[in-house]
Amino acid sequence: MRWSITALLFIIGLVGWLGYFNVVHEDFHFFSWCIMTPFFYNMLDLSFKMISERVNKRDFYLWLRFSDDIDDSFRGINLHVGALDILFSLILIFAIFFLPVLESLLCS
Repeated sequence: MRWSITALLFIIGLVGWLGYFNVVHEDFHFFSWCIMTPFFYNMLDLSFKMISERVNKRDFYLWLRFSDDIDDSFRGINLHVGALDILFSLILIFAIFFLPVLESLLCS
């Protein structure tokens, strides 16, 4: 179901971004790119999962503050969370924020 919705949004966004819809609103290309963002995010997530399964023999832990899996105190001990888990989590968080901004930089 996750990939079905992602694929549908990607197709709609790609068709709009390439200009097949005749819309004159100046933010339409940005909107179309934002619709495609879940596809790129899910591709990153899937690739990080595959890398983590090869390296750690498990899926990576999503490192978020205030979650039950993470001790986020100053000197928190997270033996089960590796540096790769933190790196992947930070990349995914930045990707979800900066993928829409990327379109503005590419098409300006």
